[in-house]
Amino acid sequence: MNAPRGAHSGTAALLAATDRVHRHVASEETNDVAQVMATVSAEVCYMLPDVTGASPELVVLTDRAAVQGYYADERNFMEIVSSTVLVGLTADWYTFHESVSTTREVATGGHYQNDVAILFPVADDGIVGEILAARRPWHEVYAGVPDPADAVGAPEVAARRREAQGAHQAFLEALAGGADGLSSFEPSARIAVVDPTVPDGAYVASGAGAVGGRCELVGRAIEEPELHVINRVVGDWYVFAEWAVRGRARVGLDGMHAGDPVELRSAGVFPVGASGRLAGEQSYGFWAQG
Repeated sequence: MNAPRGAHSGTAALLAATDRVHRHVASEETNDVAQVMATVSAEVCYMLPDVTGASPELVVLTDRAAVQGYYADERNFMEIVSSTVLVGLTADWYTFHESVSTTREVATGGHYQNDVAILFPVADDGIVGEILAARRPWHEVYAGVPDPADAVGAPEVAARRREAQGAHQAFLEALAGGADGLSSFEPSARIAVVDPTVPDGAYVASGAGAVGGRCELVGRAIEEPELHVINRVVGDWYVFAEWAVRGRARVGLDGMHAGDPVELRSAGVFPVGASGRLAGEQSYGFWAQG
């Protein structure tokens, strides 16, 4: 997996990435699946909860037909009314939003709000996908279940953000050092990674073994990895980060020779659990050079 086709330096690339995401967000508010799909790249990577079920099961889609089916099923359950962006970050290959999403439940017509964190990787022909985490499961929001966060004061929120930052930093250190990273994650953590260090293109698993396996991916692909955080946003219920791992390729990496210099660029959304540890990872990456 090489750099997304939209990955170039300069202001023009930043504006192009922003425009592709704005067009996609606007298409979502039409609730017309054909218009939505017209803003999606030929190559896709989606990681988001199944909003139609009672359990917020993580769905990973790398097939465009499956993405179209997901949108069609979603629109039978809920429609997008509006999205208010609270945090917006843009690079030449992605845009990240933390937003308040207002949706309409199709069955009742009622309007509801939920907080979402969304990473949109982009290519020249549209968004590569939505890597999305929601603060609360949609079925709880629609059922009127009170939000526990409403009873939490500012000091508690600040403490949770510090805990989340510590957990994420420990994960990155484990990732670069080949450690298992278990202390950073809740036991039931769900991991989904699509990047070129994964032999089959996608690593999707849950539980303690999943975290250990994920942390081994970089060391198996890159010798003497050096990890650098480029962007990071820490909330009380999610962490967003963009990072780069630089080193030398091991044998058999996409036709590279052993010892060739490589740079793995990645970005991801990490939900934060009630414990303050990470509840999962949903990330996407590519070779930036090599």
